[in-house]
Amino acid sequence: MDYGSTEPMETPCGICAQVATMPAHQQGAHVDEKFKMPQSSYDEVVKVVKAYGHLEEAVGLEEVSRLTSLHVTIISRNVGFLLATGVLTPGAKKGVTPLGKSLANALEHAIPDEISRLWRMTVAGTDFLTKLVAAVRIRNGMDQGTLESHIAYSAGQPKKPQFMTGARTIIEILLAANLLTEVDGKYMPTGIQPADHSRASATPSGDLIEPAEVDSNPTPRSLVQFSAARDGDVQIRVNINLTCTPKDLEKLGDQLRKMIKDIGRKATAIDDADKTE
Repeated sequence: MDYGSTEPMETPCGICAQVATMPAHQQGAHVDEKFKMPQSSYDEVVKVVKAYGHLEEAVGLEEVSRLTSLHVTIISRNVGFLLATGVLTPGAKKGVTPLGKSLANALEHAIPDEISRLWRMTVAGTDFLTKLVAAVRIRNGMDQGTLESHIAYSAGQPKKPQFMTGARTIIEILLAANLLTEVDGKYMPTGIQPADHSRASATPSGDLIEPAEVDSNPTPRSLVQFSAARDGDVQIRVNINLTCTPKDLEKLGDQLRKMIKDIGRKATAIDDADKTE
């Protein structure tokens, strides 16, 4: 299928790729599989998450309805989304995952930083949501209507009221995760990257430990320490701290050699300056 000319675009990993030029709400969209969108407001989705967080075992929808005072059909419309995002466990009766438990606890106690962190982890573990954040970054922001249409289209869902409500709920989740911000009527990326949910570990209490973020474009960094020697000369000790992923190791040799040459040139320049004084 020909969508016209191509233009370079930045992928979530910073790799430049060629993608077909198409309308904003269709760019980066994959509609071969439908994504289970929420079909209620953000507040109602939060109520469902908090209700599951109170439960110690998997239960039917009727029990969740009793805890939330929401009709069973409302809960049913949102369970698919919570399963897709790793908040709930699958089965005839649904339970809460360690991530879902921690998120429910943060929402229950209204702790903004934890809510933001845990929603980010939820987004990072959901390919559909990470692609939405990337699409907003590629387009340098989207207005409300364009982003809502993009979400529904990418999910393979029709433009019906319940799905547009769900699109707004997803936007609120991305805002709560501090992955998007609203600027002059447009939703813009904040520059914060989702944490890697797949590598998160859970403590015995069910709380998640978010792994340390890894720089995807490492640059060797040096810490220079000075100490005075007995003869009055200055000794310089350079400690090099590296942050990288295994796939970036092959680049480090060239970067280290460049750093050493730069340090050598600067040291020679300082030495030459001292000799001319």
